[in-house]
Amino acid sequence: MIIDSIPEVPGEQMIRSYEFLDLDSRPRFSGLFGLSKGDFRNILLKNPRYSTEAKLIVTNKRVIYTAESKYDEKHKATHYHQISIADVGDISIMDTVWFKILGPILLIILGIILFGSVGVLLIVAGVLLLVWRYLKRNRFTYVSVASKANGRGIYVGRVGSETVGDLFFRIYPGKDFSRMANELGALIIDLQTNGDSCLERWL
Repeated sequence: MIIDSIPEVPGEQMIRSYEFLDLDSRPRFSGLFGLSKGDFRNILLKNPRYSTEAKLIVTNKRVIYTAESKYDEKHKATHYHQISIADVGDISIMDTVWFKILGPILLIILGIILFGSVGVLLIVAGVLLLVWRYLKRNRFTYVSVASKANGRGIYVGRVGSETVGDLFFRIYPGKDFSRMANELGALIIDLQTNGDSCLERWL
C-alpha cells in the first residue's frame, strides 16, 4: 500500500509524500442568534476535528492527490485524483497574501491635510481600517498539475475562505508546501526523462 487506501501497482515505489495543503471544513452557522460560543470559537480557530491535510504523493509511476475530511456522518468529503508520470504536463504553484490599503491611506492623508479634531478622527479611522484589513487579508493558495492526456489534471486551491452549501471552508499551505514548490518540477522532469534510473537521487 502507498497509503492505507491506495494500493500500489507492480514495480511502484513512493518517492515523495507532501502534506501540501491544510484543508479546514466545518458547519456554517446560520445566523447570530443561532450561534453558540463554541460555534464562534470553531469558526475563528483551527480545530483538529475539522481539519485534514491534503497530500500529493509522487511515485515512479504516477502523481496522486488525496484528502479526506469528516466530522460527522452527514458532512464528509473524499478527494482523490491521479495522473500517470508520463502524462504530467505544466505545474503551477502559488501562495500569495494581499490586502487593500488605498482607502486607509487616503483617510490618513486627508486627516493630515485637515488637521484639527476632524483630522485626528480621520487619521485614527484610517489606522484602524488599515489594521482591520491587515487582519482580514486575503490569501490565494493553489496547486495545479496539468494532464497531457485529458487536460483536466489536479487542481486544488481557493481564495482565503468561502462557504459552500452548509459547509465553511478554509485552505492554507501545509508543512511541505515550500519543499514541494521547490522540487516537484525537477522531480517530474527527472522521472519523465530518466525513469527508474533517477530514483537513487531522490530516495
